[in-house]
Amino acid sequence: MAPLDPAWFLEQEARALLTRLDRVKPFVLQESMVPAAALLPDAQVGIERAMLTGRRQLRSAVGEFISWLGGPGRQVPASEAQRRFALLRMTFNAHLSELEVFSGVITQRSESELGVGPRRGRGRRAHHARRRVL
Repeated sequence: MAPLDPAWFLEQEARALLTRLDRVKPFVLQESMVPAAALLPDAQVGIERAMLTGRRQLRSAVGEFISWLGGPGRQVPASEAQRRFALLRMTFNAHLSELEVFSGVITQRSESELGVGPRRGRGRRAHHARRRVL
């Protein structure tokens, strides 16, 4: 593929997705927290497996796109190749968004003053008042 060929640009963009995917770290390496806020091992393993499966599927989809560009994709208009790449990128971004949701929840769990859990400083009266409303 020549440097001015639209397929060449799309291939470079697809390869950039693979590079970005390689930079995604497992939660155990990116989320530090006190042991009391840590996820249960089964939950952490389940999240990691789901994320790993998603990354494998993305890597496969990008590889298939690059192969398609070098084969049958050379015969289609540039707009069709761009449309396919846009769908691939949306799938990629959806996976990263899912990863950020998990990361946000885990980060919130680890924050001692702001995390999800029992509220401090409310006292018995606030607890009973809230209970009556419910």
